[in-house]
Amino acid sequence: MAISLPPQPETFAMRTLNFSLLFVFCLAFVFFGVQNTQPATVQIYENIEFQAPLAVELIIAMGLGAGLAWLYGMWSQLERLLTLGPKNLRIRKQQNRIEALEEDIERYKAELQTQQLRLPVAPEPLAEQTAVLVDQEEAAVENRVVKFKHFFTRNQ
Repeated sequence: MAISLPPQPETFAMRTLNFSLLFVFCLAFVFFGVQNTQPATVQIYENIEFQAPLAVELIIAMGLGAGLAWLYGMWSQLERLLTLGPKNLRIRKQQNRIEALEEDIERYKAELQTQQLRLPVAPEPLAEQTAVLVDQEEAAVENRVVKFKHFFTRNQ
């Protein structure tokens, strides 16, 4: 059995507004139906016609309109899914690749630091040169990642 969380304030307010609007609309529709009970004739084709109270005809027309709107919404959603699906998949793959590269950078930095600790202590000028080389290597790795990110964001 799933435990449902309480609705967020924005969601609760929107649901309340939607319910209120639907309630007022239905109430107005009931008042309209009570006031318009006289029969009306609807001619569909030359020889095809039927008589029904005006409120019933309005319900039928609104039902057909709502059904067509629902079909259009489903069609639009399917079309959007078919056009954006491959692009979203490609973006997800690129994001996974970027995350993997960032993890590689962290691993390389850790390896570099452990290797620095294993190196024998050198005279001061050589230690400064090593630090400069290490900084240059770290900058080169970060530069490759930035170029890779730029390449993927440009190709989206």
